[in-house]
Amino acid sequence: MPEQNQLRAIYLRPINLVSEDLPNILKGDEHARDRELLDFLVTPGVDASSDEMLRRYREISTGPTQILYAPNDEHILEKTIWPLRHAKSSFMLGNPLGTISLCGTSAEMFAIMMFEMSDFTIGDQPMTTTQQSRIFGRTFEKLGQDRRVEVLRAYGLVDERTQGCFSTIREIRNRYLHLWSVSHDKISTDAVRCFNAATDIAKCVIGQEVRDGILHLHEKFARYVDRMTKRPDADE
Repeated sequence: MPEQNQLRAIYLRPINLVSEDLPNILKGDEHARDRELLDFLVTPGVDASSDEMLRRYREISTGPTQILYAPNDEHILEKTIWPLRHAKSSFMLGNPLGTISLCGTSAEMFAIMMFEMSDFTIGDQPMTTTQQSRIFGRTFEKLGQDRRVEVLRAYGLVDERTQGCFSTIREIRNRYLHLWSVSHDKISTDAVRCFNAATDIAKCVIGQEVRDGILHLHEKFARYVDRMTKRPDADE
């Protein structure tokens, strides 16, 4: 029978910022506090040097699709673009799981946005939420992400490549966020794949075309942005 009191290694205060819980420890030492904050933000065991963080930045920034511009609309930025920015910073801090999760958030918001952009109608009238529930089983926003993408694909609103990007994100996200048995040995590689797929979706929705020195949004997206800026809460 094993000893009940045998020694085991422990990680002391794994989710605490010690200087806040024990304020006298680093009192007056601003440099030490700054270092402690950085060490808390970076995943334990991951190199927190600026050289390594920049290396990780380059690792996740070398994909074929880069977001050059996005409309300066607070709601759109908060729901779709800032999650991708935080996904990139999470990777820099040695948190690829955060990258995967945030890419999933952005992809879900883009799918909902694509539906709203498309002006679904029945009898020349915009489809109501009641009609959505009768046709899809739920309102589009409350469908699971795989079902949302199936609806978008069925109506010709996403091409095969973009559908594949949605599938890549969903499969990676489900694997790492829902299964205990999955190893994290390849999580960094999968996080980069997830990020590249998410930025590809962003490009598909927003458009990243420069003609004659002018940045162009996709026409349907531009109309959606115009509607968003005219919504009742836009100036609040």
